[in-house]
Amino acid sequence: MELIKREFDEKIYIPDNLEEYSRNKRMVFFDVETLGLNPQFYPIILIGMSYEENGKYIVEQFFAEDIIEEESILSQFMLKINPSDILVTYNGKNFDVPYINKRMERYGLDFSLKQEHLDVICHVRPNKKKLGLESCSLKSVEKYLKLNREDTIDGAESIKLYNRYVRSREENIKHKIMLHNFEDVYNLPGILRVFDDIEFGNHNVELITYKQKSFLNSLLKSKSMKLSIDIDSISKLQASKLIDFMLNGTTCEYKHFIESK
Repeated sequence: MELIKREFDEKIYIPDNLEEYSRNKRMVFFDVETLGLNPQFYPIILIGMSYEENGKYIVEQFFAEDIIEEESILSQFMLKINPSDILVTYNGKNFDVPYINKRMERYGLDFSLKQEHLDVICHVRPNKKKLGLESCSLKSVEKYLKLNREDTIDGAESIKLYNRYVRSREENIKHKIMLHNFEDVYNLPGILRVFDDIEFGNHNVELITYKQKSFLNSLLKSKSMKLSIDIDSISKLQASKLIDFMLNGTTCEYKHFIESK
């Protein structure tokens, strides 16, 4: 089994409407790579997780050099999770969590993921139209939020590559598999910015005013730019910050709304 740990001088951005939800708790982001879709038959080959600790953003990956090492990576992952953690995934309620629990059960490991769980796709899916998404896939949301990726493979290709790696032990093949999982996990905290857009948990948001709408439209037109979402869905606060950003170049967590024509 191989453990790769990386530290970054970054902090996780928590949207205002999630701060109370996450206060005094560690948010753990994770994603698994498997050799199939049925946990009864196919092992987990890689688990990636990330979290913030002592002002650092940490990403850890547990890689099975061979399928016989699956129990080892499950055990190592188990040691890293605390009962008080908040689990954060993308489609983890349907896939990652039950998959891990089933594989833990297979090895008789006294552990299961029962923590509080924030599955981002559960909030993206009902707001797909509002966000202007073509699909609810992780890569579609990353593209919408302008989160960059280097890897070019998907889960199905990862399976093929892993089978090749077990036979050949080519490091470049392993790198592709690891990179795919790393970027899934590394980008997950950035996905939380989507909650600013859909105003999760805030049902009393003041929407953009008529004057703000007119002024913002004139700014966009003068700069040959456009919004990536419907202007009528923007809140009064978001509009104010976007206008300030376009006029003064200030820091703005909503600047990904704006793009060139």
